Amino acid sequence: GLDSAKSQSRIKNNVFGTGFLDGAPASRGCSAKGKFWSMSAVRDLTDWVDWCQDIGRAVNDPGITTDGVFKSAMRPREINQRPAVPPVAIHWPESLLKQFEERIEVTFGEHAVPFAECDIELLDNARSGPLRFAVRSDDHSAEFEIVFGDGTRYPQRAGPKATIRVAGKVQTLSDSFGDDAPHIDFGDGSLLIHSHLFALPEGESVEPYPAEKLEVWDWSKTNIRAEAQGPEKRADSVQRLVIETLLADPEPYDVIFDDDGKGEIADVVALRMTDSVVSVTLFHCKYSGTDTPGARVGDLYEVCGQAQKSARWRDRPNWMLKHMLKREQIRRDKGLSSRIERGSAAMIKKLKAGWQDHRFEYDVRIVQPGLSRQAIGEEGLHLIAGVETYLLETRAMRLRVIGSA
Repeated sequence: GLDSAKSQSRIKNNVFGTGFLDGAPASRGCSAKGKFWSMSAVRDLTDWVDWCQDIGRAVNDPGITTDGVFKSAMRPREINQRPAVPPVAIHWPESLLKQFEERIEVTFGEHAVPFAECDIELLDNARSGPLRFAVRSDDHSAEFEIVFGDGTRYPQRAGPKATIRVAGKVQTLSDSFGDDAPHIDFGDGSLLIHSHLFALPEGESVEPYPAEKLEVWDWSKTNIRAEAQGPEKRADSVQRLVIETLLADPEPYDVIFDDDGKGEIADVVALRMTDSVVSVTLFHCKYSGTDTPGARVGDLYEVCGQAQKSARWRDRPNWMLKHMLKREQIRRDKGLSSRIERGSAAMIKKLKAGWQDHRFEYDVRIVQPGLSRQAIGEEGLHLIAGVETYLLETRAMRLRVIGSA
């Protein structure tokens, strides 16, 4: 098994890979001599024993073959120009996501902004041309470009000089990205980190999302061109209809949270709690660029990217709850209305204190009234299918899409 894999990949005597297990990031390494290891941490001896038993079960499972494992593995290749595929989402570098948010601050010129109030976004979803992205707060923006050559560089192209402070160390964002690059997901399922492209194996493809699965809501009392309710709680916005629908749900939600804005988890975060399980549903809303629903592929790329990016919160429920509390405090410190539509900050604090006593289950909803079930085309259906596959296979998160007839 491993001998043939070694001869194909020319990787000495060791093979190491990263991926996902039961919805959480995982890593596995093995040697030709039969040693196994992982970069994952264990909390105690019981965790280590469980890990050893899992490895033993996998080794003795006749249904797991070396060829089968390597057939679906994504292997990196060095590239010197951008892929001719639309980018879907861009993610903060992993090193930043592992830091406590309060230890990070982004400065635009003379204006310092908490990391919790910043976001990283693609500037477009074009198949060609420069790969450009922006780091933004609600009031400031700095634009960057990925330049290929001997590796990759990330020069700033527009906006005030942007720097980042992490635990006291200050760098320009360009230099910081050079040390640890943002990750870009593409529409064909590939992933770019620095100049390494991780592509799906040849022959691997995803079937288009069935159009009949698109759910239809009544938008007759909603201005589908108005996405967010804002602190003033605009009654005819897309986001407000989502919130009102949740408030009226016969299976009540315990917490309904408006997280709209730069640095958001999702436009709306809804929690249902039992003694042992917390069900988390993330709603990502997108306004319509026109008064009449249609295929709206351009809008769909943006909201699909937001849905895909939100998967990271599945790994750290306590950080998600802490993020919500911080965003609520920032909003209230500005003298604006609360983000909490149902529940209370005290309820979220209590859940955060005892989060390890619960199992967290996550679902994602894309809400785009400008998307017509009748008018959506193949590109849009393939895009949704890619996001659905990513969420389900990596984080065990189910996806539903809500639009118009």
